[in-house]
Amino acid sequence: MPKTAVFTWLKDGKLSAHIGRVINAAVHAAAEHPVALYIFGDGADAALAKDLAFTGVDKLVIVNTPGLAFYQTDALGQAAAEAVQADGIDVVVAEAEPAGQAILSRAAVITGGGMTSDCTQLRFEGGSIRQIKPSFGAQVMVACEVKGTPAYMTMKNNGTAPVPPDGAVLTPELRTYDGASAITCTGTEPLPESSHLTGADVVVVAGKGVLESGQFDAVKAYADSIGAALAGSRPVADQGFIPFDDQIGESGTVIQPKLSIIFGVSGAIQFTEGIKGDGKIIAVNNDPNAPIKGFADVFICADIGEFLVSLKAQN
Repeated sequence: MPKTAVFTWLKDGKLSAHIGRVINAAVHAAAEHPVALYIFGDGADAALAKDLAFTGVDKLVIVNTPGLAFYQTDALGQAAAEAVQADGIDVVVAEAEPAGQAILSRAAVITGGGMTSDCTQLRFEGGSIRQIKPSFGAQVMVACEVKGTPAYMTMKNNGTAPVPPDGAVLTPELRTYDGASAITCTGTEPLPESSHLTGADVVVVAGKGVLESGQFDAVKAYADSIGAALAGSRPVADQGFIPFDDQIGESGTVIQPKLSIIFGVSGAIQFTEGIKGDGKIIAVNNDPNAPIKGFADVFICADIGEFLVSLKAQN
């Protein structure tokens, strides 16, 4: 059985809110065998242990990296690589976010390992871990397998259900990494996050058809008028109408609202995989044969502009 570990990094002294999802994926990929959890970060100490009591984790290693911020990926990559080599880790699983991806890719080069990014599912098959991920612009789902060890994998934070920290509090092994970074930073600027989507009860989604009909501003105004969060399909993000974090689908954010109102989306599986849960789905499309028809609870075949005008008139 491969020796599996989850790696995560403190950002501004805080743990990722998605660590429970990554641990869940790793434990299942390890065929329900326990995994080790490694925390890296400036000021990381034993006080973190109380928030990391996850079922399925049997070892906790906390690595203090004095003076290193999460964007100093060269030094943190070296710290990760040294942990992998020192502890004989075969498989490392981390969240598919920019800093972690950069850190693990550096560690993979240092240790001579392979890496698969943006996985949505991990499966233990035939004595090894198979990675399922979108590819070719999220047009297909592929099954990958890293040959040799160590193998590095990053999981999209919406690929698995979260696991609450309901296990036993472990006594952590404390370490310090004193390496220096060649990266300096003169300032940071936070970017918009998709938390307004993942916590929204109602989400209005704009698709390619909205752009083609010139109705994006009208759809946005409708979302504002009903207090809904606004999201979009990949073409809408690609053309800069919404931030990439607000893109729905396999290659974007997965949402679970009580109600989704979808305008001008054809309904390819790469998009529909981005809407989970038991919420109701209303789709508006001018193509009576659009695949979204079979996905929606209510399908309205109509011109988007005319439909929005009629809604406004009714209000």
